[in-house]
Amino acid sequence: MPILITGTSGDSAHGETLTITGSGFGIKSPATPAVYDDFESGVVGQRVNGRTPIYGDVWIDDSPSVNYPLIDNTSPRSQFASRMCRFYYSSGLSNYTSAILQNRIISVGYFSFWYRWQRQAGFPDYSRNTKPWVIYGTDGIMPQSYLGWGGPPANDFGIRNSVQDTNGAGPTLWGFTDHRDIEGEWVRLEQYLVQNSGGSAADGTFQYWTHRPNASIPQIILEASAVGNYQTRSSGHVWRQIEFGYYSSHDIGNPAYTVYQDEIYFDVTQARVEFGNANTWAACTRRELQVPTQWSATSITVTVNRGQFSNTDPAYLYVVDSTGTISASGFLVSGGAVQTAAPGKMFVHGRQLRSG
Repeated sequence: MPILITGTSGDSAHGETLTITGSGFGIKSPATPAVYDDFESGVVGQRVNGRTPIYGDVWIDDSPSVNYPLIDNTSPRSQFASRMCRFYYSSGLSNYTSAILQNRIISVGYFSFWYRWQRQAGFPDYSRNTKPWVIYGTDGIMPQSYLGWGGPPANDFGIRNSVQDTNGAGPTLWGFTDHRDIEGEWVRLEQYLVQNSGGSAADGTFQYWTHRPNASIPQIILEASAVGNYQTRSSGHVWRQIEFGYYSSHDIGNPAYTVYQDEIYFDVTQARVEFGNANTWAACTRRELQVPTQWSATSITVTVNRGQFSNTDPAYLYVVDSTGTISASGFLVSGGAVQTAAPGKMFVHGRQLRSG
């Protein structure tokens, strides 16, 4: 069934409540994401360990006894985002890991968060291995999946995901974004993964995107996509420990890094609501994830996240259901304005379907 947005009520300003009406939204229960935190209520300099996010369980610190993840206010990504989580990776210390985690057993995961990294002054080298998130499995380590970048000495700076299990390293999906190109830039990292049915079955899914709204040519990059044909494990174990910030090696050139993450969003479905800057999904070069609080097949209520859109900027609403189907065209909202939607093209996993 096509997704059709027919109207809105409420206010589309940042932090306000907006209700979307239409059809074909599907059911999402609970309506809220499994985990969401924008860190705005945090105290600068305070440890994130023990903090209760807006949605989700208390954050657990997975760091050695130095360089704990902290609330920070350095270089906010937008006028509405004054705080974020800071991870610092030292030089000359046994500090590969600075991370916050959530424990939950999952077989499906949708992730989105904003990411910025910076080498510290006096440390010109790059880490050989940087991972902004990782998932561990029910045996304590495996199966494992992560997103990350390499570095010297192999001149390996390209983004990739990899999966590992009891049989060793699994397949790798290489992308396009060079880690050096995004230093100091706020980017959004987005992933969708579905566990394969076990053993040697290659029926899992892994897709990931990099959003670069501040690049010289703003773009949203589909780095790699394996839908229904990817092996994410070789055993019957499932994912159960999700870590953000996570890892940066320091054993080549002793690099010291600072990593910032914000608006960490995790769910067990890809059903979600987004604002975009164009009236078709494919034409958007900037998107902002909204936070749903109520969800039915005909009505969704969100707490508005304007992000890099000002309160007066036009924005286009999109609804994505649990199958990855996207509303046919953007629904213009600005200051609570209402637009009548018309049937149009339907998209699945960002690809246009033929009509008829």
